[in-house]
Amino acid sequence: MRYLLTILFLFTALFAQNKPVIGVGEILSPKGSKYETWRTELEQRLVSTNKFDIIERQRLNDILREQGLGASGIVDGSGVIGGIGGVDYLVYGTVTRLDSENIGESGYKKVRGSLSIKVVDVNTGKIVLNRAVSADDTADNNNEAVGEVKKEITKKMAKYIAYSVFPIKVAGIDGNQVYINYGKIGINGSGGYQVFKMGGGFEDPDTGELIGAKETYVGLIDIKKREQKYSIGKLIHSLEPIKIGDRLKWVSGSDFSKLKKKYKIK
Repeated sequence: MRYLLTILFLFTALFAQNKPVIGVGEILSPKGSKYETWRTELEQRLVSTNKFDIIERQRLNDILREQGLGASGIVDGSGVIGGIGGVDYLVYGTVTRLDSENIGESGYKKVRGSLSIKVVDVNTGKIVLNRAVSADDTADNNNEAVGEVKKEITKKMAKYIAYSVFPIKVAGIDGNQVYINYGKIGINGSGGYQVFKMGGGFEDPDTGELIGAKETYVGLIDIKKREQKYSIGKLIHSLEPIKIGDRLKWVSGSDFSKLKKKYKIK
């Protein structure tokens, strides 16, 4: 118990320090109008990852105005972004689809939505994430369906943004009990997670850019508990001892079952 409390204390100290500051810029419609509720929802979801501090919206607008930066230049990767004090990442996006249709004569509405996001590292000006997420929902009320689609999309997008900066990793080990650096919003409750040891990186022979790293499978984790800031899993298979900092990758329920069968895990 004392060891567990020490781990939890260290988690609290870790998550309270050195969080990068992220600013969520405008979320626009295809015609250029602002979707402020989507922006607010994404901010809230990013806070829930416990990986970022969110810069206050008016302060972000003031900084960008002082720098003479517009959303279009940032999104296109053509803005000169370096030197924005107190901000590490900027997020901008467009709701590329949001439409509804009647489901027969039932009176129900089916809403489909898509959100495209770009995340810019302000220190380098590079786009670190360029991703689109889609979702759909059916309800007897169009506004209700739109609201559910918005929640699902922003939840997924917040996870991808967090993963692009902080991959899922082993944060602590106690026997076969493994502590993971993400909680409920980042760790799936179904399926399982493979553990990989990261090896040396490799470069693009044309550009010299680091494009990847060797991954060696070392173990398999079954998630047992998801807290707000971290999760706990059971190590059910390993080829060698796992270590703090090893990477995790989710596998679906069906693939997880196949892996357990492969490794003869009951």
